[in-house]
Amino acid sequence: MVDHRLGGRVPVRGVRRLVVVAVALVGLGLVVTETAMQPTAEERLVLGSIYGATAALTVLMFVVGRRMRYGSLQLAVQVASIGVGVVTGVTVLLAAQTMFLSDHDRNLVLLALALGTALGVSLAVAIGRSIGSDLDRLGDTARRIAAGDLSARTGVDRRDELGMAADAIDEMARRLEATEEERRIFLASVGHDLRSPLALIQASVEALEDGLVSDPGRYLRGIASDTAHLARLVDDLFLLSRVEAGRLELTPEPIDLREVADGAVEAALAFASRRGVSLATNAQHPTEVTADEMAITRVVRNLIDNAVRYSPEGGEIAVEVTSEGGDAVLRVIDQGPGFDPAVRETAFDRFVTADPSRAGGAGLGLAIARGIVEAHGGAISIEDGPGGCVAVRLPASARSVSRARA
Repeated sequence: MVDHRLGGRVPVRGVRRLVVVAVALVGLGLVVTETAMQPTAEERLVLGSIYGATAALTVLMFVVGRRMRYGSLQLAVQVASIGVGVVTGVTVLLAAQTMFLSDHDRNLVLLALALGTALGVSLAVAIGRSIGSDLDRLGDTARRIAAGDLSARTGVDRRDELGMAADAIDEMARRLEATEEERRIFLASVGHDLRSPLALIQASVEALEDGLVSDPGRYLRGIASDTAHLARLVDDLFLLSRVEAGRLELTPEPIDLREVADGAVEAALAFASRRGVSLATNAQHPTEVTADEMAITRVVRNLIDNAVRYSPEGGEIAVEVTSEGGDAVLRVIDQGPGFDPAVRETAFDRFVTADPSRAGGAGLGLAIARGIVEAHGGAISIEDGPGGCVAVRLPASARSVSRARA
């Protein structure tokens, strides 16, 4: 609600609140005066008038101050400090004028009050300048960030609300800078992954159109393979977007993690054979979890694909399934170079390609795997080698836990 009689600028609620506080303080002052001084009727009237006048002046200055349009917070702080000095000065002036018996004593008090007010205003000016300077830094930093300079920082070091605002702006700039770097890496990686198969498809189509090939079927098979690669990349991008938006649709049901591992290994045998890599599953007993079978299969296949791509020729990859405590654990272990310790903490982040020997492509496979596993309430991590070892932990069913203990 707004008081339209005051130009629509002063909230009535704020004025009412201040009036209530002022009346309460005046009442408290009268009670304390009555208790401590036992004033006469004349003194009681004088003190009540002084208290009422200063309370009215305080409310009036609040209304006038709220109607003013300050050009800066620094000026607002200074005006507020002057207002405090004025209210205090009027209160003392009225008291001195009506109650001091000696003009000398009254003038001495007024001089001391004038000096104190001047010092208080000087302090307010100094504080206001400090606040104004830091606010200018915040505004300048915000404008630079809006203009695209994501390296801008406020440089403000305070412990108050202004400092908290500065920290928030700096943190926002850091996150925007990191996001922009991720976007740049993503566009470069995806652009590379798109450019290579598209260039091969274009070359094959032109060769077929010009009749320069003796085996059109081989070229068509190559086009089909490159098209499938593009489709997988687009599918990965859509899947990752659903994972990060929390819109991944899962259909949990009891599944045997050992059977999932066997199916994923079977599907990857042809690809591994072409690269001279052998695959094997190592599972001592059925390990049941409640999960979406297609999603978990996608995780295992992503991990196997990553291991196959960067295993040495003649290398072996083992997919182990075990129960540890209350978890079902699946490990994909290869004989490759392993993960660089410098990127272990970020290997599962989206678009990470800091370790080209492991991530490959746009760096989506491990990010998708983490999103799916965490959506199931599990965890995925890199374990010590000597080769590469990625472990997936999912909550095991009670039956699998009891079987493992037996």
